[in-house]
Formats: sequence, C-alpha cells, structure tokens
Amino acid sequence: MGKEAKRHFIHYLALFLILAFGLLGFWYFSYRPFLQRAVVVTVAALYILWGIVHHLADGDLNFKIVLEYGAVAALAATLLWIIIGASQL
Repeated sequence: MGKEAKRHFIHYLALFLILAFGLLGFWYFSYRPFLQRAVVVTVAALYILWGIVHHLADGDLNFKIVLEYGAVAALAATLLWIIIGASQL
C-alpha cells in the first residue's frame, strides 16, 4: 500500500462504503424505481460531501474541486436516472 493510500485509508474506506451501500441499495430496490432514484441522489450527495471532506483534510480544497466532484456526481446521477426511466418502458 502506497504512502498516500495509508495516509488516507479511512477516507478511501468511507468512499468504498458509500459506493458499496449505494450499489446494494440500487440492487435491493430494483423493483422500486422511486427508491432507486432516492439511492442515486443520496449517493451523489454523499460523494460530493466525501470529496469536500477529503480535500479539506488535505488542505487543498478550492471551488474548482467542488465543481469537479459536483459534475462527476451529476453526470453519474443523470445517467442512472435515465437508465432507471428507460427500464420502465
């Protein structure tokens, strides 16, 4: 394990748990599109929050980083939202 990974192990563990529980929630609510969308929005928000906390702890947080995390979360959420909608047709 690299020096950087060791230093931020708790951060990466938290991110892994956020994404893993999101995946499990998405699968568990596979027959409830409304709840799947709630899981998607929740995971996207937690991902942005994780990014802010991670970079704040590192001391390199700036507005561009927040925008980047927001853009990635919005893109992923939008794609999943469309996929959920398409599966109802």
